[in-house]
Amino acid sequence: MKKRDIGLIVLVFILIFSIGCNGHKEKAPEPGLKTDILWENTNKMKFLDQPETPKTPEVTTDKKNGYKQSDQEKSDFDKILELQNNGKDFTKEFNAFEKSYPKSPHLEELYHRVIENYYYYSRGPGNKNVIEWSKRYFDKFPDGEYSDSVSSYYNWARGITLEIYTNSSFLPGDEASVFLSVRNLKSVDIDVYKISVSEIKFPFREINPFAFNLTEKNHVKKIHKSVTKDFYGSVPLDKFDAGLYVAVASAEDIKAATIVSVSGLGIISKSDKRRLVLFVMDKVTGQPVNGAEVSAYSGVNKIASGKTDKDGIILLDKKENDKFNNLDFNVAKGEDIAFINVYSYYYSYGGETNLKTYFYADRPVYRPAQKVYFKVILRERLDAMNFTIPSDKEIKLILEKPTGEKIYEKVLKTNEFGSINDSIELEEEAALGWYRYKILDSDGKQLSGYYGINAFRVEEYKKPEFKMTVQPKKSAYVLGDEVEVDVDVKYYFGEAVKGGDVEYRIEYSQLYIP
Repeated sequence: MKKRDIGLIVLVFILIFSIGCNGHKEKAPEPGLKTDILWENTNKMKFLDQPETPKTPEVTTDKKNGYKQSDQEKSDFDKILELQNNGKDFTKEFNAFEKSYPKSPHLEELYHRVIENYYYYSRGPGNKNVIEWSKRYFDKFPDGEYSDSVSSYYNWARGITLEIYTNSSFLPGDEASVFLSVRNLKSVDIDVYKISVSEIKFPFREINPFAFNLTEKNHVKKIHKSVTKDFYGSVPLDKFDAGLYVAVASAEDIKAATIVSVSGLGIISKSDKRRLVLFVMDKVTGQPVNGAEVSAYSGVNKIASGKTDKDGIILLDKKENDKFNNLDFNVAKGEDIAFINVYSYYYSYGGETNLKTYFYADRPVYRPAQKVYFKVILRERLDAMNFTIPSDKEIKLILEKPTGEKIYEKVLKTNEFGSINDSIELEEEAALGWYRYKILDSDGKQLSGYYGINAFRVEEYKKPEFKMTVQPKKSAYVLGDEVEVDVDVKYYFGEAVKGGDVEYRIEYSQLYIP
């Protein structure tokens, strides 16, 4: 769980000056990667078990599931938010909603929406509405579904930050550490707990650190850190054995937590349309890990499980189902556990073709009436590891304007390196914007995988004649200050630009201050 603090408002000035001017093959290509251990003799390898009915039932985190909201309740819900959005008092309507629908799961959502609206409409610390409504929320929903975000809004309104996180895994025996972000707090305690692998029932990104039973029994380390000013930096923990740990940061009435992974397991994945392979090895020695327990998840649902063979390999037969495009794997050997996400994006969008293309031109942007020289490199995928060069292959290349009109259509033959090249001269009044390309076979079938990829851009541009600098009078401003800036515009030969028309826009955004 992370707590974020939003600080000062930044004014951004943007000034614009105008001064009048084909199928699968079993044989690997030669040359190519040797993939005997990965793809050949797969009948001898272990496959992940995929029962027809998953052992883990379908899980939903939506507690509204099964609750039927009446039209009247929905109308009352929307009316409260409408009143708030228009700056009108909604206390009477809210109290009536709470009394009429005390068991509705949408009541907590309404609390959250009210707090969220106050947070976004009244930027700046000291927001009493956020503080008061957050307290009401915590009294009514101490373990609520939205407690994380409400805590963030509550602490932001009080000008307080407490965040703890890690961005890497650690080897057993190496010193583990966490990043800590603190603001307007005097001290922080960090408690570290070890989690048993048997308690881990979900993929890594679905793990809630506070969902585990954190007691003295599994407490392994306590660190006290005094903070004399706002702090952001790394805090060393200790050297730990392999396993999964939870680090909890506490200060006053605030808690934040993160997962700390200490693992000697390394995982490599490869996949194609038919199957996915995992190779599990020791990260230090590189030796395969035999008998590692592997669990595959689609979302929060466990869809397959099994153990690696003596070569550290396990395979997953992929079915014609979208759930196989984005999978999470938990891999454990004893108390050592590692995680990996495998996202097969090119199978989600690529259609039936195995042809991959890369288009490039001699420059990224052109003016109208200029000549465009371009080249397209093609490779045909045989499986997850191997590609072949499609030489002497006739393909049709189409270039389109931003409006979709064709400006080029020609049948070209790939050379021995699997590429084609040509040129086209743009019109005097060529449309501005992105031009796209398509590649089709002789039957008109789309081969490039994506439909209409950006190829190059056409813009009516010219070299700038002057330089502009914008410098605020002060380095920082707070609410209520009057902001003054100096704008200086000079030609590149040094003389000031006089009489130029100035157009400006003022924007603001939230600035995170650690």
